[in-house]
Amino acid sequence: MKPKPAKPAPVGAAEARRAFKPPGASRQIGFHQLLVAARKKYFMDALSDALATLDQNTVKTQIAKYVPADVQKLLAAAGLRSPWLNR
Repeated sequence: MKPKPAKPAPVGAAEARRAFKPPGASRQIGFHQLLVAARKKYFMDALSDALATLDQNTVKTQIAKYVPADVQKLLAAAGLRSPWLNR
């Protein structure tokens, strides 16, 4: 039998902080703006198209069963509205 390879030593919090250098504020803002634009342009349309192919009664039943009411309100505020989120 072959011996099992040794597991790498866990990285401590200090090492993790040194290893991760977040981009500057202007790059973060630019990336956020790109994500917002992509969400508006692509993701909502794709989600709407996908939901439109499903049985709406089943979708509404499953949303009511699995998604808490406060989360449904957040989704509705974000633009996910009827016919999938009738509250």
